[in-house]
Amino acid sequence: MREIPLSKGLTAIVDDEDFDTLRGFNWFVSSWGYAVRNAGGKQIRMHRQIMGVENNRQILIDHINMDRLDNRRSNLRSCTQSQNLSNRPLRKIPQDSKASQKGIKNGRRGFFTRGV
Repeated sequence: MREIPLSKGLTAIVDDEDFDTLRGFNWFVSSWGYAVRNAGGKQIRMHRQIMGVENNRQILIDHINMDRLDNRRSNLRSCTQSQNLSNRPLRKIPQDSKASQKGIKNGRRGFFTRGV
């Protein structure tokens, strides 16, 4: 396991086998929290380059542990849109906020729930 330096003092974790290929680029953290680099006017995400699908938008790559800077091959998987959406953290809302939509209420531990 090796680390690639990024902007904002952050680092991305990669496997030893990918380190030499990736270290020659200028990587930074995108507004979405991914390690990216610029190439010919486009942004290339590190995890997509590692999996060899940087130019194929039809294939989705998921970070299994939900850490977008952990780009070890053991943490990356090809998946469907449904699988990718199901592997997201629950969204928290502040305890003092009131759910403004009908059927949505504050649940346990600060997560919101829906009911019909």
